[in-house]
Amino acid sequence: MRGYGEKKLLRAGNAIRKTVVGIIIHPIFENIVFTLLEGGEIHVYDVSIGQLINQGVAQVKINSTWALDTINLRVLIVGDVGRATLFDCSMGAFTSKKKSG
Repeated sequence: MRGYGEKKLLRAGNAIRKTVVGIIIHPIFENIVFTLLEGGEIHVYDVSIGQLINQGVAQVKINSTWALDTINLRVLIVGDVGRATLFDCSMGAFTSKKKSG
């Protein structure tokens, strides 16, 4: 007899949702990597220890593309229908421009 969690893992759509389609390395914390999955979830990994540190930070549209603004530490994500979302990815870091002014 299978429990609820095992049935959930066997669904066909879960394989598609876990395919990584994009990776962005944090501009200040170089051991932090943002991954965009095909299903639209964004996860954060610490590659120095090989650990998932934030699961499901954001949920965006399927087949999205993204770009990183390294000056303002923002991520622009555009879905396949043209709707855009802007996220803060600073994670507590400050650029020298923000510190001085």
